[in-house]
Amino acid sequence: MIQPLHSPKNQWVLDWVHFDEPVRFEGGVYLPTCLFVLREGGEPVIGQEILRELDHRRAENLLARLFSDYGTPDEVVMADTPEWEPDAWKAFAKEMGCAIRVLAKEEKRLPPLLAMTRRVRAQMAHRLFESVRAETAKESPAALAEGLCAGANAMRSQERRVAMLQKAVQLDAHCAAAWIGLADIAYTDGSFKNALDQYRKVTELEAGRWIAEVPLWWSDSATRPYLRGLYGTMLVEWHLGRFEEALRPAELLLQLNPADNQGTRFFIPMLHLLSEHPEEALKFFEWYEKRYPRDYSEPSFLFGWGLTCGLFDDEAKAHAKYRAAMLRNVFMAPLLLDLPEPPRDVWYPNDRSEPGYADEFFDSYGLLWERDTSQLRILREVWQRIQPEIEAVSNLRRRMADYQDQRYDPGHQQTWAALLAEEKKILGEE
Repeated sequence: MIQPLHSPKNQWVLDWVHFDEPVRFEGGVYLPTCLFVLREGGEPVIGQEILRELDHRRAENLLARLFSDYGTPDEVVMADTPEWEPDAWKAFAKEMGCAIRVLAKEEKRLPPLLAMTRRVRAQMAHRLFESVRAETAKESPAALAEGLCAGANAMRSQERRVAMLQKAVQLDAHCAAAWIGLADIAYTDGSFKNALDQYRKVTELEAGRWIAEVPLWWSDSATRPYLRGLYGTMLVEWHLGRFEEALRPAELLLQLNPADNQGTRFFIPMLHLLSEHPEEALKFFEWYEKRYPRDYSEPSFLFGWGLTCGLFDDEAKAHAKYRAAMLRNVFMAPLLLDLPEPPRDVWYPNDRSEPGYADEFFDSYGLLWERDTSQLRILREVWQRIQPEIEAVSNLRRRMADYQDQRYDPGHQQTWAALLAEEKKILGEE
């Protein structure tokens, strides 16, 4: 009996190599990625592209172009990566009539085709790398480090961003921007020890630079790494519960730069309160009132001010500060008082009026009211007394939420201005 001939599956591989040396590419300095499409035996399908980083759209476009030029294979095999969009690959496979096999990271044994092509891809990547490297080789390590820091900001992949910043400090150990970038990532990831080490590294590198100078703090961008290093140190010490240690960089920041572009002034009295030094907080609030008379105060700062006034028996002023804070963010007092949350379907004038801000405030400072429950009495009195104002501002912001996108209304601009004026009147900011 004659058996039909078995036709072997036509497989391609989509793979990539990350360069570990800086290259000036697409107007910046990157550790780019070389994307390959190979056939069995490691033969390229005339498809290699150098990219700033892995990009799903660019990978799809490359495969579609090669399918058009060389025919569609039965299957394309590739490793998984956070850059891939599974649903998009499914749609692409259906449209192209080609199976897409994405290997999960836990798969220990690679298909023979992928294992074999990985033996040749590094050689191919090296040849492509050399073709774009000539211009970069002329640049100084410090210039390349600076370029990598700028390029890192454009990366979607945190893994590649970290790789670029780490390469920058290898090239130039004094690259403050790279240390700041690494510290910020560590802080966001909750790696507070690493973040603290890196923020301190920045302040050590930068402190001596300004000893004999009277710079324009913050306005001169060269001063910002030092200021950011101090600010980051403050935040990490605060998150580690070392409130007095956090005060040192905070107070130095305000001393250096009274314009306070980073908003340090709103942390200092709260850190005094957390350190159980309310008398220092009171001194700061009295100084602040004279130094920043028309400042926009953070709601959390006003809550701290109200608490401090209550601790020193100035209930009238405590009421005024609590009222101002509650109208700026209607969610904060209910959290402290364990009351039902107000409706969320309202317009928010800024992020400090949002529920998330209230949650962060409660997590950071709620214990201050737990320490002295007598202060909750004052807070509750204010909340109950200003309910008509709370209801008025909530109703107004609900109307504003309904109206804010009705830009087709010819009188939108005038109506919106009137609504803003009404809100200012309720808040007492006329």
